[in-house]
Amino acid sequence: MPTPSVVEDLCCVLFVLAKYNCRQLFLDRDCIGLDTALFLLVQSSPPSRRPTEVMARSLLGIVSLLSIPAGMFAPEQTPLPSCYTTFGLAKVTPVIETYANNPDIVLWGIRLLRNLATRDAVARDQVNRSGIEHILSSLAKHRGAPALRVSILELIYVAFTTNYTRLNQVDELSTMVLNCVTLLLLDHEDHHAVQVLALQNLVMASQHGAYRYLGINGWLTAIVW
Repeated sequence: MPTPSVVEDLCCVLFVLAKYNCRQLFLDRDCIGLDTALFLLVQSSPPSRRPTEVMARSLLGIVSLLSIPAGMFAPEQTPLPSCYTTFGLAKVTPVIETYANNPDIVLWGIRLLRNLATRDAVARDQVNRSGIEHILSSLAKHRGAPALRVSILELIYVAFTTNYTRLNQVDELSTMVLNCVTLLLLDHEDHHAVQVLALQNLVMASQHGAYRYLGINGWLTAIVW
């Protein structure tokens, strides 16, 4: 049986292959490589079989990179490998929470959810309100790197523009989301990409009647001052 260090090294090599355009290696034979990476990623029982941080980062990186459509096609024009949705994206959220102290793992996890939510209707349903709130509840109190906060904002924006277009769904998105957006605005006042995405989210939220009662004008006043 290979030692943990050997498995870690193998995962790192596979991550490099996925990163540098060897994606077909994982997608051949009904995506057996991708399916295996997803399976290994969520192993948590017994605890001794839980991926190490190095393994988790590499595996999340692999499945996140493979969730990006190949070539120049728009995301919605490229079919998503079915193993992503049959696997169940709700399993990704506990992984992100388990390794919440590792910014690289969290970043790859957020990117994965964002990529899938923009490509597939079933995936959008699985990247649901509770998943987004779990992520935000773990991360909103931390001061992350701008790249991480940009990915969080992009995920929230996907939620506003897809999952929560109907009023009854918008009501389900808690004030924590907008509190997080405000926090990001204040934390990264000198980072253009964060500011743009945060303001896009505030504008999108303000278009929904439910949010006119959540004090958005007060938040904007606080930001201006």
